[in-house]
Amino acid sequence: MATEFVPAPAGLAWAPAAEAPVGVLGGTFDPIHTGHLRLAEEAREALGLGSVRLIPAGQPPHRGEPGSTAEDRLAMARLAAAGNPGLSVDDSEVRMCTELRGKASWFLPFNKGYNDGAGNPPNPHGLKTDY
Repeated sequence: MATEFVPAPAGLAWAPAAEAPVGVLGGTFDPIHTGHLRLAEEAREALGLGSVRLIPAGQPPHRGEPGSTAEDRLAMARLAAAGNPGLSVDDSEVRMCTELRGKASWFLPFNKGYNDGAGNPPNPHGLKTDY
């Protein structure tokens, strides 16, 4: 079941509906390995999360070009999460970087419904973005 977004309490950009929270684990995943999966599972259990969403980085800004393409790293993440109902894979970052034509990305607008009216994602903490 997808999380339904509702108006946020004051001071927050968004708030999920009243259901189990979803954790987010992003990374280059080049390659994804047992450590990533263990971290996701431990966080899910310790924090009472309904699931953890794995988000492979399109083009990470903090390092050189990964050894595997973004599409291959996305496929590896999907294979690693297959069969685990507590994990899902989000391809938004890879798709966003494809649209950016390989530029590094610093921020994924999870809350796409909330923006400045010009189509730009909110940036309440001054995070560097390339779009």
